Amino acid sequence: MRLFLSVIIVLRDQELAVARIVRGALQAVREVAGEDQAIELIAVDEGSGDNTLSHLSILQHKLSELRVLEAPKRGRGIQAAVRIARGQSLMFVDHNVEPRILRWGVQALQDGHRAALVSGEVLAISRDFSPQLAKLRGGLVAAERTVAKALAKQGVTPAWGDVPSRDLKQKAVLLLRRSVGQIGLSWLDRPLGI
Repeated sequence: MRLFLSVIIVLRDQELAVARIVRGALQAVREVAGEDQAIELIAVDEGSGDNTLSHLSILQHKLSELRVLEAPKRGRGIQAAVRIARGQSLMFVDHNVEPRILRWGVQALQDGHRAALVSGEVLAISRDFSPQLAKLRGGLVAAERTVAKALAKQGVTPAWGDVPSRDLKQKAVLLLRRSVGQIGLSWLDRPLGI
């Protein structure tokens, strides 16, 4: 199955890692999607206080697939990106993710899954979830929760990928990211520099 994929990378205060994150996502997705398949990368800056946006602007001139967007408010990056994404399928990341996880997400979509999740790492979905995510206020984990709930209402289970090994600190951060949305603070959902 051929698909046009939009890879959405939501970043805040990641100037030291932005090039590695963007290039790594592009390379991993290309490996599984193939060179002839249309791909776009949308890198969204969510109000960084550092030079993340400047680094993205430089990368945009070097990578023809890259589009750069400034989110109007923190916690609105996914919402803004979904509105401009042109892909039939969407993949969301917010930090440097192991290439095998990105490849797994693309492969799951190609295999016909409507959604593929690796908790706190990647969310890959078909375009039909855009209406729910276009209203989302929050980050990757909030988006994962929104998609999982929508699928559960339809009696469908998403494809779940293996979570990479995590130490205690990483597990605590993921728990925190999951919890902030449950108390109405989804806009705080973001990686904490681990």
